[in-house]
Amino acid sequence: MKRTELDQKILAKEFLQLHYDEKILLLPNAWDVLSAKIYESMGFKAIGTTSAGIASTLGFPDGEIMSLKENLQVAKRIINNTTLPISVDIEAGYSSTPDGVVETVKSALDIGAIGINLEDSTGDVEKPFFEINEILDKIKGIRKMADTRKIPLVINLRTDVYMLGKGVQHQS
Repeated sequence: MKRTELDQKILAKEFLQLHYDEKILLLPNAWDVLSAKIYESMGFKAIGTTSAGIASTLGFPDGEIMSLKENLQVAKRIINNTTLPISVDIEAGYSSTPDGVVETVKSALDIGAIGINLEDSTGDVEKPFFEINEILDKIKGIRKMADTRKIPLVINLRTDVYMLGKGVQHQS
């Protein structure tokens, strides 16, 4: 069931509204159509995809080793087989440049995504995180492109600072 542009815009508005409801939004991460259908049958209101889960089912480690095309092929199958809003994990955007990340997000929107998960880690041990200005430029570019398409795209920026052991531990 391929989604129309109107369906996508309606689902994007519903997803955005879920972030403002009094009840906390629980967003399970699907890695294939079956896991998405199970979450849908359990009554979840929206679903995210998991790059690590998708990569694993395709035989890859996490971290943009699987191609964007492979990631979006699975995400598209999930989107086309559920009625729920789907936010797609695009890892670090499959590009180090803001324009490249915007192109990645365009590709996610083209398959019917209504949100994205974007990471701040580079995969480079010497420079593990993108600079804040680089991240801001990516977000500004993504927002401008989504606004042009009139889709209230939800951008979830995930920081990997603690996962990579780079955060400062505070004692209480």
